[in-house]
Parts: sequence; structure tokens; C-alpha cells
Amino acid sequence: MSDSERNRAFWDRESDSYQETHREHIGRPEPRWGLWQLPESELGILGDVAGMDVLELGCGAAQWSILLAAQGARPVGVDNSERQLEHARLALAAAGLEFPLVHAPAESVPLPDASFDVVFADHGANRFADPYEWVPEAARLLRPGALLAFSGSTPLEVMCWNESADRMDAELHRDYFGLHRIEEADGPVQFELPYGEWIRLFRANELDVEDMRGDSSAFGRRVHLPLGRGHRVGAELADGADVDRPQGSMSHVERNRTVWTEFAPEFAEWAPRAWASDDFTWGVWNVSEAELRALPEVAGMDTIELGCGTGYISAWLARRGARPVGVDITPAQLETARRMQSEFGLDFPLLEASAEDVPLPDASFDLAISEYGASIWADPYRWVPEAARLLRPGGRLVFLVNGTVMILCSPDVEAPPGRELLRPYFGLHRFVWDGTGGVEFHLGYGDWIRLLRANGFTVENLIEIQAPAEGEPHRYEGLPDRDWARRWPSEEIWVACKRP
Repeated sequence: MSDSERNRAFWDRESDSYQETHREHIGRPEPRWGLWQLPESELGILGDVAGMDVLELGCGAAQWSILLAAQGARPVGVDNSERQLEHARLALAAAGLEFPLVHAPAESVPLPDASFDVVFADHGANRFADPYEWVPEAARLLRPGALLAFSGSTPLEVMCWNESADRMDAELHRDYFGLHRIEEADGPVQFELPYGEWIRLFRANELDVEDMRGDSSAFGRRVHLPLGRGHRVGAELADGADVDRPQGSMSHVERNRTVWTEFAPEFAEWAPRAWASDDFTWGVWNVSEAELRALPEVAGMDTIELGCGTGYISAWLARRGARPVGVDITPAQLETARRMQSEFGLDFPLLEASAEDVPLPDASFDLAISEYGASIWADPYRWVPEAARLLRPGGRLVFLVNGTVMILCSPDVEAPPGRELLRPYFGLHRFVWDGTGGVEFHLGYGDWIRLLRANGFTVENLIEIQAPAEGEPHRYEGLPDRDWARRWPSEEIWVACKRP
């Protein structure tokens, strides 16, 4: 029996009980998303659907489609379960409405190409159909400029599901890498992917990632920026503690310059080895760029490294024909970089400046890159707009940060993460770890997507690095060991392109 047939049998069997048990929850008089019933009127995921052709994948009893029909949409409901569609027909009759209901799996919908302005699901096909099959089918059914939106469980929820207790708790029980098919003993087959895999799947099907928020995810082809042309999310959203700090206290820029002045001698010892390497490797696990392919072909490009430290990345770029500029706030780090330039016979500009305020002209670069530089030591609500300003249309922003799952599991002291979630996901931003003195910045997945989109970027990739099975251990006390990083991502590379 295929997964589709198994899920059809499950919902045919459970439909009556489900509709009776959840009648009040799913029968509310306005469209609401997900488990927590977040109102569409507040989230604005679908927007004004009047006059639109709308397809609901996994419509169940069609409660959502009925409500959208009342708003002037022309809905079509698709479901894999005939018994669910029987409930939908009864609901349509009770509402005095008529619209098509199609008995088919979301992986193979018998409708023409480019038929819809919106395709959506609320804990429907997005959970009970294979995304590698239903997402291409949704893309086929969408018109150019149309929207795909869906709400469902998250990878965090799946990882924290305690099967023995039959509930979610605050501990990682399931591996992140390899998430796909989740089979229950006597239940349906459900599906979930890592965040980066979702993004790659959408991009492969010509879908731009627009947003991910609350209990819902919205992905589509439609450009939907909340800010007017020329506006950028910037300092008004940055760290208020720095904007309104008591007189005489240090900003995060000043604190981080002090910390990195103290760190500089240690990194000076490692600089010759990094400069001598012909292969650029990412992060503490030294995964080769040749394997990850996060960067474009850089020959002939003007590049800027934000938070360049000792400059080894810019050196690698220069050897491959780029014209790099390195920017850093710490004179001691730049001193090491200049010494390495002399030792290795490379020369490129090194600029002492904060990545949040770079004294260079607009549209000067084809690539902005940061590996544990500005990407975690500068406020993203300041440095991302600055990177957007510095990049030319079509330019790329590529940066590495600590993995979000790792941040959620990291204690306040400098110690490696365990399997327990120690902090809320919502509200991630500014971090001061006990005993370090520096200020780091970390955002959630949806916050990164919204920030990048608001500053004119298309999100092209999210590469969640899995530690290699073998290799040298890293030297950082606060980062996870290899066994942990084989199961959950300790590092992430975001790749974005500035829209023309």
C-alpha cells in the first residue's frame, strides 16, 4: 500500500470522529490558521481573495473554502478522502453554496496548468502528502505571480515529539538531518522537511520564499513587500539598549571591539594556516566550499567581507580573481590581516569600520560575505540594510551564523548545547553570554526571511551544515561536539540575492 493509499484509508476511517470531535475548532465563522487558530484577518497571509481562483489542497470538510467563497473567491477543494468530501458536500449544502470538490491526492491533481491565483493548505496536504511531489504539483497549478501558502507543524515540533509520552516537550528526541517521512504505527504517514530543504524545494520549483511566521508559513511567487520603494528596515528596529543606553555605558559595537582586541592574539596564531589554505572551508567543521557551493563564481567580482577579522576569506577570494575589500571594527585584527598580506604577497583594501555603517558608496559590490563576522557580532537590523545598500542589483549576500537549534539549546554560560530547549524561539535577537563580555545577535528563521525580504533580497538557499563523520575537533568550548552536530545543525549559511 502506498503512502497516499494508506492516508486515504486512515481519513476515510477517522473522518466522522474527526469532524465531530473538532467541530467547534474547525467550524468557526472566520478563516483561522493552524492549531492556535490565528485569524487570517490579523496575519493577512492570503490577503483579499475576491475574484480569485483558489485551490485548497487537503480541504477535509471544506470549512476554509466555504469561508473564502463568502469573501468572493472561486474555490476548488481537493481531498484524498472520499469520506471527508462527503462531509464537505453536506457543509456546502448547509451554506447554500456550490463549488467543485475533487477526489484526488495532492500529488496528482486532475486540473489544468496555471489554473489558480492561490493554492493553500491548513494542516492538509502539506502534512499528509510528500512535499517532493505535492509542491511541484502546486507550482504547476499556480499562475505566474500567484501564491502558495500553508500552515502545519514545524521541524522543531517534530524533533521535540516524545513518542512514549505522546506529546511534545522541551527536549530533542528526533534527528533534524534527514527529516522527511514520519510513520505512525496505526496512523497516517506524515511529512516534514528541514527548513533549508523547504527553501531549496521551493526555489527548484520557481517559488520565492516570502514569509514564515507564527503558526503559518507563506511561500509564493508573488513579491509582497510591506515597505515602500526605497525604504529599508534599519536602526529603528535595532537594539534599543544601545540606542537609549545610560550615558557612559558601551554600545555593542564598542563592547565587541574590546572583546576582539582581547581575542586577536589567539586568532593571529591561526592566521598563517588559514591564509595558506588553497581550499576555503566554512565554519568550525571546515566543510569545503567545493562541497557546499554557497558562493557564485567570484572571478571579476567586487566583494566586501563584513567583519573580516584576519582577512583569510578575502585572501581566498583574491586568489580566485575577485577584487575584495575587508571591513572590521578591531584594529588588532586588521593589523594581523596586513601582516598576512605582506607575508603572502596579496594586497587589497582593509577598512576599519562597523558593518552597520560602512563609509563606501552605494551599489559598489557584487558579493557581500560574512563568516562569524558581522553576521553574529553586528545587529542584523542594521548590518543587513547596510549590505543591501552596498550591493548592486543582482548582487549576493552570503553569511554564516550559529544554528538556530543550537542557540535554543545553549546555556547562558560558555558551554556546549545539550538536547533540552533552554530559551524561547520567539523574540531571538540580542545575546550577552555570561563570562564573555561580547554581544551576539541571533534571529529565528522567519525573522531572517522577513528582514532579508524587506531589504530587497530574494532568499535563495539556507545551507544547514552537518558535521562530517570524521575530522579534527574544533577548539571552541561553547560549541557542540561532533556527535551533536551530526544530528542537529550547529551552523547555517544563508544565501540571498538583491532583486533588480
